[in-house]
Amino acid sequence: QEPEAIRATVGGSRERATEIAAVLRSSAVRRIFLIGNGTSFHSAIASATLYRRHARADEPTLIAMTAGEFRNYPADLSRKDAVIGISASGEFRDVIAVAEDLRDRLTVVAVVHVPDSSLTRLAEHVLMSAGGPSPGPVMSKTFASTLTATALLVGEIVAIGPLAAGAQHAGVGEALTEGRPLLGVGQPVDQPHVALQRLGG
Repeated sequence: QEPEAIRATVGGSRERATEIAAVLRSSAVRRIFLIGNGTSFHSAIASATLYRRHARADEPTLIAMTAGEFRNYPADLSRKDAVIGISASGEFRDVIAVAEDLRDRLTVVAVVHVPDSSLTRLAEHVLMSAGGPSPGPVMSKTFASTLTATALLVGEIVAIGPLAAGAQHAGVGEALTEGRPLLGVGQPVDQPHVALQRLGG
């Protein structure tokens, strides 16, 4: 089910990821905080690794943090900062609290799997993952979907996505659906469902 969910997310979220990334680039943000808890934090870590591999020195710094850490130990923020909050349910309280606090102060983007959730109503920009709900207590499909959506977004921010003007690298979407590594050299980031299988042994 994970490969199908990944393909559905790539097909359904790529255009919106490009639009949101264009907004962030045009706003000349200098720092992007990528926050989430639980599996969403793991999506943040993996996506931040992808970003660092391709970002140039003059591009925004992307910082992965737990939503709880960001909420309780806040940084000194300005309009040159942005927050991307990941919550598959769209209801995780720390991510919601951050969005409520910052919604009129700086750009807040939500990566969400459940439509019409609280986070979708608070964030300025929303990127939906796809593929439907996970059938069991282990949310492997929704994790794969939200990780894919987040990877698409950060790939577009750093202009390596398939729709980014002047892209010099293979598209993130194609790499995810075809099973190619996202990094290419050093420690590769596998497509999400493969990474998940490795973590599960």
